[in-house]
Amino acid sequence: MLIEVLDKNSNYSYVIKIYENLADKVAKVLPFNTKLNVWKEEVYFQTPIKLEGETGTYRIKLGEVYYWPPGKAFCLFYGISEPYTPVMLIGNFIGPLYYLRYVQDGDEAVVKLHSISNEYNELANVLSKRDYDVASPLNGDVVALAASKNVREGLRLSFLIFKEPYGYHVESDAFFKYDFTYHTLRIVKRIKEEVALRTRYVRLDVNEDGYVVLTAGVRRLEELLEAIDELELNYPEVCTLLLQKI
Repeated sequence: MLIEVLDKNSNYSYVIKIYENLADKVAKVLPFNTKLNVWKEEVYFQTPIKLEGETGTYRIKLGEVYYWPPGKAFCLFYGISEPYTPVMLIGNFIGPLYYLRYVQDGDEAVVKLHSISNEYNELANVLSKRDYDVASPLNGDVVALAASKNVREGLRLSFLIFKEPYGYHVESDAFFKYDFTYHTLRIVKRIKEEVALRTRYVRLDVNEDGYVVLTAGVRRLEELLEAIDELELNYPEVCTLLLQKI
């Protein structure tokens, strides 16, 4: 089951895939209004749901969604933060995590069932067959297709696809905020050259929010699928290169 958290203040939404064993409990209380809270690198929000009987954890994995029993809250982690008290694993976040950084503490939100937008149904079906979790969240003034899956042990690939009049634009989750220092420029330039040698469509890029990402622009669906193949191969390589350059 997919649920959507719509931030009324920013006009962005965030989609969570709830595990099947909890779907009925969550569905019974939808929709509901809540407030988004920010603590360190975590967004959490109170729910009417009371979950019991599962062992909690003090360590989280990026891309997973957790339940915090004391606050009856869902927790979305997007950085290196760890929980203060044990949390329970309840699902997966779909799409890039860095957008959660734009949530402001106290933002009003509505939590509701999510369904894939009709314009992305065909593409969503294709990506689902490739083992991606897919959704179509609101991204400002437009709807995008979000996709994510683990491509290596401990490494999560996620990206957004925007349908444009000229074709498709693909943008990965962010690596880091570009800071224009000489050290950063050297690293980015070197990795950008290496990516260009390995790919036809995918580029190391800076997005509109100033984050270093992988992007691709294509005209047709066949090219889009090739670009996604390139993302799967090169996203882990860029992560490795960045760690070597630190």
